[in-house]
Amino acid sequence: MADIDSGQLVVKPTPRPLPRCPDEELGFGTVITDHMLKVEWSVDGGWGAPAIVPSGPVGLHPFAHVFHYAVECYEGMKAYVDS
Repeated sequence: MADIDSGQLVVKPTPRPLPRCPDEELGFGTVITDHMLKVEWSVDGGWGAPAIVPSGPVGLHPFAHVFHYAVECYEGMKAYVDS
């Protein structure tokens, strides 16, 4: 199975870049980016070529485990709510 090969990285800049954020305002979860890393994977071929592409929708199958996990976290947090 193929590993991710950074030598195959393709960069597709966005046609409408966001304004640059001042360095002192950068922080995790506080500033969005106009690009994302996308790497296809398949059972037969493993990892495909990585690409930095303009941000866009992320498609997830309705039965993706992440949805179940998110609901479980929410329900668990409700069990520990106090004044």
